[in-house]
Amino acid sequence: MPSALSLSHYYSHLSYFPHALEILLHHVLDDAVDGPSRDESQNQAQQPLLPSVISFLQASLPADVYLDIVVQCTRKNEIRSWRTLFAHLPPPKDLFEQALKLRSLKTAAGYLLVLQALDDEED
Repeated sequence: MPSALSLSHYYSHLSYFPHALEILLHHVLDDAVDGPSRDESQNQAQQPLLPSVISFLQASLPADVYLDIVVQCTRKNEIRSWRTLFAHLPPPKDLFEQALKLRSLKTAAGYLLVLQALDDEED
């Protein structure tokens, strides 16, 4: 991960960099939800990619940007994917509270929508 962190630092000034990282998370989440193909599972004896990408995002970004990327990715995916994502993250309520503490109100509002959707799904 040191190489990835170095590259992240190098490109972090680009205005579209957070969106590129959101796309990365989206693709990795899709792959995790769909599961590996038979060939991939035989060739890969390495750790799952989703937790590694989440750790990378958390280590390489300011907390407010990280929280925003996660909520944007979450809201752009189907609810069935959310369980896979939140298996590797703190509960959405905790992320909502973190966003509030950072005064990232737009991000916090996104987490409220996630919480509402999860609550509606349970009913």
